[in-house]
This record gives sequence, structure tokens and C-alpha cells, in this order.
Amino acid sequence: MDPLVLAVSGASGQPLAQRALQLLLEAGERVELVTSRGAITVWQAELGIRVPSEPGAQEAFWRERTGCQSGELRCHRWNCLLYTSDAADEGLGV
Repeated sequence: MDPLVLAVSGASGQPLAQRALQLLLEAGERVELVTSRGAITVWQAELGIRVPSEPGAQEAFWRERTGCQSGELRCHRWNCLLYTSDAADEGLGV
């Protein structure tokens, strides 16, 4: 099964991203989570949630936060995630 990529930018969709991640993992999917620096900043500023930037620590964080141990999760940093309405229309960003 090919992995699904969930990319999270600095836009204010963090609760949706977290729920999507949880549902994908619960369904046993392989998820490649790409988080921009802006997304981590927005989680902190808008929700008071400190998401680790280091991928290994981020994987453990999301496992604990979603309460989900099923599925496969790999986290990645991306310091420059381009987010446009066209990307949103194609499902490329949350």
C-alpha cells in the first residue's frame, strides 16, 4: 500500500489536520506527515500546543496526542511549504 501524504502549512487548519491524521492512522494507513515551520508556529500561537520540530519526537508526540498506535507514521519537516488555493483545490495542503 502506498503511503498517504498529509501536508500541514501555517494556515489555521490544525484541528482538521490532527483529526485527519488520527482517522488515517486508525484506518491502518501509512502516513507521511509533512509539517512546515509555520504550522508549528500556528499550533503554538492559536492552540497553545507545542509540536516538536524534530521528526522522531514529532512521531511520538502525534501518537500520544491522537491516542492511536495503529497505522504507520513518518514525520518530515519542510521549512517552505507553498500553500495556494490551487493546492487546496487539489487536496495538497491542510
